[in-house]
Amino acid sequence: MAADFSGDGAADILGVDTTGNLLYYPHNGSALSAPVRIGHGWGFFKHVMAADFSGDGKADVLGVDASGNLLHYPHVGSGLGSPVRIGTGWGAFPHVMASDFSGDGKADVLGVDASGNLLYYPHNGNGLSAPVRIGHGWGTFRFVL
Repeated sequence: MAADFSGDGAADILGVDTTGNLLYYPHNGSALSAPVRIGHGWGFFKHVMAADFSGDGKADVLGVDASGNLLHYPHVGSGLGSPVRIGTGWGAFPHVMASDFSGDGKADVLGVDASGNLLYYPHNGNGLSAPVRIGHGWGTFRFVL
């Protein structure tokens, strides 16, 4: 996933390897620097995404765990802080993504539910507001970005 983890205005890359390590590849101006491990145990997550949920200019990490909890891992310094649960019931969603859909500087969450509805969960300053259906028929898509 590409997101500005460092807060320098250039997209960095984060990825989960086959052993469940969360790796951060800093953008160095013209390429990517060597990876830095910023977490482990991510192999059990159904969805992992990076976006600026806190509004501080640095990407946080959000993930849907095996129990369907949507967790926010805030960016703190050069790593991630303790998770905060911001939702439940996300395990049945085939697609979940985080992006600043509203343009307010804080990432919102969008998801495609089991019925193919595209749902928008606005960031409300403290978490997520009730969903708004903004589309249908998305269940046939292999990828939703």
